[in-house]
Amino acid sequence: MEIPSEIKIGPTVWQIELQDDLNESSDNCGVCLKSSNRIVIDSTQTLDEMEKTLLHELLHAMLDFAGVEDDEKLTEEQMCARLSPVLHMVLKENKVF
Repeated sequence: MEIPSEIKIGPTVWQIELQDDLNESSDNCGVCLKSSNRIVIDSTQTLDEMEKTLLHELLHAMLDFAGVEDDEKLTEEQMCARLSPVLHMVLKENKVF
């Protein structure tokens, strides 16, 4: 899979940026910047690692879209119920599904 330059989540288009050595400056392989609708991924990772990082950061963005708060306590079933329609929408809108 090639890392896309953007992904649509609901009405919002998120920009995907690759940055050299992000891990050195933030101790993360990726970051989801909700205030600017951007996901930044460390480009020094292997393609497989970048794909996994992108999925991780997309989950943060989708949880935000679904209205899940950091301190909210949800069961596994509640989390799946909130996230599955958002995941379906993202896959359909981005022609993955």
